[in-house]
Amino acid sequence: MPNDEPTIAGYPLLDDGTPFPGGLAYTTRHPQLGTPLTLRRYRSDWFLPAESLDGFQSKAQRAVPVRDTHLATLLDAGFVGSDVYVVVEPLNGESLDRLVKDIGPMLTFMACEFTRQAALGLAVAHEAGIVHGDVAPANLVVSPLHDTNRQRDDGTTIQRPSPDALTKLTGLGLVPARPGG
Repeated sequence: MPNDEPTIAGYPLLDDGTPFPGGLAYTTRHPQLGTPLTLRRYRSDWFLPAESLDGFQSKAQRAVPVRDTHLATLLDAGFVGSDVYVVVEPLNGESLDRLVKDIGPMLTFMACEFTRQAALGLAVAHEAGIVHGDVAPANLVVSPLHDTNRQRDDGTTIQRPSPDALTKLTGLGLVPARPGG
C-alpha cells in the first residue's frame, strides 16, 4: 500500500507545520523506528547573506554530540532543495514567550529557576565550543505543563508550568551569524 504522506529526507510530515522564525516546524517520526520527532525546515534566506549554508552544516555537525537535560537534542540535519532541515527531539511544552503572553509575567522564583536551567545548558554547550547566538524566551521550552481554567481566543486551554517544570534551550548552534545592528 503506497504511502502518500509528504516527506523531507525520508521523515514523514504529519501536520501542516507551525511557523517559527526562519521557517516551519513539523511533527514527524523516525522513518524506521517510528519514534516521534520534530522536523524544522529553515528557509535558506534566513541564513543568507550573513552566513553560508556550509557554515550551517559545520555548526550542526558540532552540535549533534552535545547532550544535556536543558538542551534540545539535535538528531539530524541536512538540505532539502535550497532549504535547510533539522530533526530534534519532540518537546511537549510551550516557549516562555508563549507562556508569558498567556499567563503574564513569571513569578520571580520561576523566572530565576528557568534562567538557571538555561545557563546550565549553555555552560555545557560552551564547554563543547558552541555558541547559541539567540537565547530568548521564544527559544526556551518549558514542560511539563498543566491546564488552567482559562482559554485563549481560539478556544484552546491555557497552560502553566508544573512545579517540577524543566527548561530546554532550542536551536543549539543553528542560529546564523548576523552582523551587529
